[in-house]
Amino acid sequence: MSHFVIVCNSGSSSFSLYGLSDSGRLEHAGDMPFPGVGEASGACPMTLSSDGKTLYLAFRGSPQEVLSFAVDGTARQLRLLGRAPLADSMAHIAVDSSGRYLLSASYGGGKVSINPIGADRAAGAPSVTLTPAGKMHCCIPVPESDVFFATSLAADAIYRFRIGTGGKLEQQTEVAKVPAGSGARHLVLHPNGRFAYVVTELNSLAGVFRLEGSTLSSEPLQTLSILPEQWQGEPWAADIRITPDGRFLYASDRKANSIACFAVDAASGRLTRAGGTFGAPWPRSMNITPDGRFLLALGENSDLIDVFGIDTETGALDKRHTLPTGKGPSWVEMVGG
Repeated sequence: MSHFVIVCNSGSSSFSLYGLSDSGRLEHAGDMPFPGVGEASGACPMTLSSDGKTLYLAFRGSPQEVLSFAVDGTARQLRLLGRAPLADSMAHIAVDSSGRYLLSASYGGGKVSINPIGADRAAGAPSVTLTPAGKMHCCIPVPESDVFFATSLAADAIYRFRIGTGGKLEQQTEVAKVPAGSGARHLVLHPNGRFAYVVTELNSLAGVFRLEGSTLSSEPLQTLSILPEQWQGEPWAADIRITPDGRFLYASDRKANSIACFAVDAASGRLTRAGGTFGAPWPRSMNITPDGRFLLALGENSDLIDVFGIDTETGALDKRHTLPTGKGPSWVEMVGG
């Protein structure tokens, strides 16, 4: 198997573990309950360290805490390294570019927080917490920088933060805005470091921002609908991902059960619609394998994981395999390849 796939099942407080073959087929390697917790009260996010050796899970329930795991991709196993409190129920987590802090964003509390990561790779208790705006949804570090961005669905904004000397967390003055009432949700950065892409939850748009150093343009350069052309229902966007080579971008909508594909112009950052597909109902979370060959999508309301092959010339998605997950799959990570 070329990849080890880890699915977070928030509805059953468990992991589903898989191997992913070079042909895009999954093999179920087992399930593992979240250790020492009860029922989750929200969709639990995960993130990996840059080397793929450590997995962090933000449990949204009682207690609200981060669980750190060592990842064994060969044996397809996780081993608990430690647990620590979080500042709130966190909708999104990420490791900063230095690898020394776990970043987190709280939707219900409108908070952004950092937890130091120790030499044992386990995240500790939160050291600094700020409350910039309502419904903070996502935090994304800028590579080789002490800066990260965090989205606010309530403020239709992307805020800029800096981790200073000694782990001091500072909110910067620069704010990037999405169209009013659209609700900034998830954000990805282009691998060339020149552009950022946001998906808006409430009207299902993909927005393109210029990125100069670690500063975003104040407004999007372009916005495009991610909805299927024939869709007449309400929008409810979820996730956004870009291939490692930066050529194709994908965005999902839960009510339309759709995944849109866009070709990315590397020079201008602009997007061109390049088709799309339909997946398992309620595609809340997606991810792309490190080699850029496969996109995995989770159907939160259908308890399924889809594997799509990515056409390297057109970006088109070709469904290769579908398997059951645990209840309420909410996040997917993978290592290897």
